[in-house]
Amino acid sequence: MGNGPGPLEETAETVWQAVHDLPFEGVPDGGEIVLSDESRRISNLAAIVSDVADAASAAGYEPFVFPAMGNHSGATGEG
Repeated sequence: MGNGPGPLEETAETVWQAVHDLPFEGVPDGGEIVLSDESRRISNLAAIVSDVADAASAAGYEPFVFPAMGNHSGATGEG
């Protein structure tokens, strides 16, 4: 996919292929798949997440998007 932003059509094709290459053996047909993301320095994040969700749906799964923040504090209870 490269390190910089590319054409969205190219990104969509890459995402689609990557999702279809994932091993879904442990996920029941029609099962829910959680998509977790965080937004730091990711160009076109909304389009990418949408493409992943569309590809998961087309593969027969139900995507659930869970926005997550990165850990910047050492993973301690104090923060």
